[in-house]
Amino acid sequence: MHNLILSCGVGNRLKSDFVPEPALDPKFERRKYIGEVRAHLMKRRSDRMKEFMQATHPGLLDYQ
Repeated sequence: MHNLILSCGVGNRLKSDFVPEPALDPKFERRKYIGEVRAHLMKRRSDRMKEFMQATHPGLLDYQ
């Protein structure tokens, strides 16, 4: 499969080998595919930020 979505290095690392479930054809369902990838990236970014905040601000109960 070809890389059909342009993103920065950080975005590519966060995306990794993510494939939407159920599988979408990125050529014919491009908007839906991009939406799924975007949702995945935002979740991964949020998870990483929570880990960072827990390490740097251990007294903070929950990071939003």
